Amino acid sequence: MDLSSPDYTLLHILAVLLTGIIIGRLTAGSRDPRRREARKQQHRAAEMSTRERAVQMSPQVRASTEALLANGQVIEAIRDVRLATGLGLKEAKDLVDLINNQTSRGARAPD
Repeated sequence: MDLSSPDYTLLHILAVLLTGIIIGRLTAGSRDPRRREARKQQHRAAEMSTRERAVQMSPQVRASTEALLANGQVIEAIRDVRLATGLGLKEAKDLVDLINNQTSRGARAPD
């Protein structure tokens, strides 16, 4: 079948070309080293801000969070951190995880 036959219309050719462009755009982003580096920097920035929040948390909230974590009540600890700080679910979970890791290793964030 050659391209001059009536089976290939301009619409079919454009559809195949457009599909190729879309697939190329979608897969190019995952291979782009600049995007990977940008994602790493965003993750590092989010982690740093979580650590800063842990340092700035009031001693009462931190003590109650550590007590809940010692009893294995992670969900309640996340809920209390959200209520006390106004953080979103993910940020509060990250903060509770950080506190849990620090207390399980015996380290405390500076007050």
